[in-house]
Amino acid sequence: MDSARLFLPAGVQRAWRDKGVTRSALNITAKNECLRHAWNSLYANTPVRTRPVTGVDNINVQDFKAEESQFIASISNKIRSGSFKFSPLKANFVPKGDGGIRVICVPTVSDRVVQKTLGNTLFDLGYSLNNSVNHGFVRKKSVKTAIKQVIRVRSNNPWAFKIDISSFFDKLDRALLIDKIKKEIKHRSLHEILVSAACLEILASRADEEKLYRLGIVKGCGVRQGMPLSPFFANLYLKEFDEFVERKQLPVVRYADDIIGFSDNEAQCLIAMGSCEDKLISIGLSLKKEKTILASPSQTVDFLGLGIARINKQYQPLVTNIQLERIKERIAQYSNLGFCARRNINLKNVLTRMDQLVLTYDMIYSEASNKNKVLDVVKSAKEKTIKDLFRKNFNLDYKNLTKDQRRFLGMSSLI
Repeated sequence: MDSARLFLPAGVQRAWRDKGVTRSALNITAKNECLRHAWNSLYANTPVRTRPVTGVDNINVQDFKAEESQFIASISNKIRSGSFKFSPLKANFVPKGDGGIRVICVPTVSDRVVQKTLGNTLFDLGYSLNNSVNHGFVRKKSVKTAIKQVIRVRSNNPWAFKIDISSFFDKLDRALLIDKIKKEIKHRSLHEILVSAACLEILASRADEEKLYRLGIVKGCGVRQGMPLSPFFANLYLKEFDEFVERKQLPVVRYADDIIGFSDNEAQCLIAMGSCEDKLISIGLSLKKEKTILASPSQTVDFLGLGIARINKQYQPLVTNIQLERIKERIAQYSNLGFCARRNINLKNVLTRMDQLVLTYDMIYSEASNKNKVLDVVKSAKEKTIKDLFRKNFNLDYKNLTKDQRRFLGMSSLI
């Protein structure tokens, strides 16, 4: 069996192989088996704490689960009849630790199922967008593979450069993306539904529209983040850049819009950086020149949350002191009742969140050379945050509570 087809149900794989049956890619996408396969994956990978989140139709994944057969049958019929339409996106404004606001765009559950099914179909048709440059949002590649590649490349090419694209998703040229969809995706039955997904906008009040505008989100421009197809659109848009890098044989690694490159000397590094910048500009992207970095062999370069540093004559990934301070600041936010209230976090939630943070940071930085130090810092920050939470807000030292008192307060993890 072709390994590229392992992600669709067996019955659908047989349909692709049956030369006696002619089916459009869209009709294959509409099959109940495909939609159910995508739904099962979506449900399994939706964290419990985000399952109550709804789109503009006020239906969450639990509601969908309760009537999944009816929902899937309805979606399938609409796609087949040509009446399926994506709903607008719902915007959630989430406060960031630095005082800013992050916009999370939420599609309806039905739209997420359709987009995830389309992603599977595109992969099955060979549109994986996997290449030697890209490590983001492609199967069998990840942040870990990107970091390993960066360490491997810098070991022989110690000069490094980093390019920062300005608000990539929000500012990419949508007309150019649509052109790329129609040019690169040979299965024309998918064009209309893919273009409609790329053009989805946020349903917002006049006040929220103004807020979105101030945050750089403008109707008709870019692609909204938070949709299952957003990463595919990003890779499709940057495919031309990846092919340029491969053609020029430049030692460059990309993960989404994070780009880092290398050379064995300063002059060639500057030339390679200039070539990459020119190519990105040629496809309608803006760069943050103030964040462009040229690093000598002895300088540590940040990439995907890790510093690529020379330690004992070898390059290794590590969590820098600056990054450790940021981690401590992020964890310390949970001692602030206002911060927790804005996120609907109560006492039981915050303690669970603390435990999750320890596990998350342990997993994220498992490749770091100083991972043991990171874990010690995270655990210490967790302990301090819980102490501050009770001392500052309730004038209470939780260590003085009895086991029964802690258990009653939902603090079993601290017993």
